[in-house]
Amino acid sequence: MITGGPLRLRAKLLWLGGHPTLASRYVPEQRAVALTFGGSINAVMMATPADLEDFGVGFAFTEGIIEQADEITSIEIVKSSFGIEIRMWLDRCRAEQLSARRRAMIGPVGCGLCGIESL
Repeated sequence: MITGGPLRLRAKLLWLGGHPTLASRYVPEQRAVALTFGGSINAVMMATPADLEDFGVGFAFTEGIIEQADEITSIEIVKSSFGIEIRMWLDRCRAEQLSARRRAMIGPVGCGLCGIESL
């Protein structure tokens, strides 16, 4: 098992043979992650804080914000006590297209962070 990184060792209680038994297991860490484009937050969700640049690019593809990776001119990962921001800057054409449509999605299930406006 790989230790460190986004995995944390946590204690757990097992019921074995009619008796409680202390054990441990690795669980993935999750943090609030805000995805911003051109300085504006587009989405906030819970995610494992690993491979965040890939996560940001994949989100941009999935949401139709970009069609190819080179339309993102820069990516910056900023950590704070509130969570993590994936700050992405788009080329002029894509930035204009994104500003013409504002993503408005409410996360009806899960932790409740999806769709909020900021961390």
